Amino acid sequence: MPPFDPNTSHPYTMPQWIISMQDYPEFKIINRLVQEPDSTVRDALEEFQRLTLSLIDARNQNLFDLHPWHTFCCLFEVAKRTDHDKQDKLVDFAIGLQRVTVTNPATGEQPRQDGQLLWTEMPALGYTAADDWHQIDVTDANTVPEALERYENFLALLARLSSAFDVDYSDFRVPEMDFSFWSMRAFKEAFEEQPPADSAVRTACMWLIYASDRLWSNIVHGRVFGRIDDDPGTVMTQDMWTGWEQGLRRVRETCALRTIGLVDRAISSMRLARRLPLVNGST
Repeated sequence: MPPFDPNTSHPYTMPQWIISMQDYPEFKIINRLVQEPDSTVRDALEEFQRLTLSLIDARNQNLFDLHPWHTFCCLFEVAKRTDHDKQDKLVDFAIGLQRVTVTNPATGEQPRQDGQLLWTEMPALGYTAADDWHQIDVTDANTVPEALERYENFLALLARLSSAFDVDYSDFRVPEMDFSFWSMRAFKEAFEEQPPADSAVRTACMWLIYASDRLWSNIVHGRVFGRIDDDPGTVMTQDMWTGWEQGLRRVRETCALRTIGLVDRAISSMRLARRLPLVNGST
């Protein structure tokens, strides 16, 4: 018997580990941002700082080591439950979290997790996002609608973070909250596969609606991704941009009625990105 996969099982069933996550203090703080209209990002960050300090003071190394991973598991889970148009507070929380400074009272130093400074270097963010990114195959016809909707919202958050984060284009390293290169897989699935799955078109739209400005800036700056040793890496080009725009217009003719609005928004975002000053970044 194949292993249970909630993403392809009918009806969709929330895995127990996600249900258990709702009891984490990290989840409760982040979830209030979207569940309580009067909640503020400032209050959430202050509460989060107190939580982090309490875990340091508890001197429970295992609990402290899990804290960053729990944090980003919870952030992404809340994002998956939150419509992509209503994630502003989650973006502001993530950007603000990186500015939260904590000090270990026993050492007087900023603590690290997996060698990364907490929260300056956002330990656990990258691999937690990668785990979720690889979980869904939007081209698989067996993937249930609930899982696809959660994935769209998750990608929207990654796109929003990529756009909001300040990038130093003179530095070849990709910063913690810039996931814009991950969009390339979505564009391949939406614009190179014939015929594309409607879910693939929708995920491509998430990147172009919420991160067109970052993608265009990557092109203008000739940004290189994945350059390691003898591997020259990959550069986003204006030809790619043109291909994405043409791809949107092409799939608009065949996509589901409910997706046409997203395609139109993506086209508008691309058009606007070329007119605006370059998004957060420096050279």
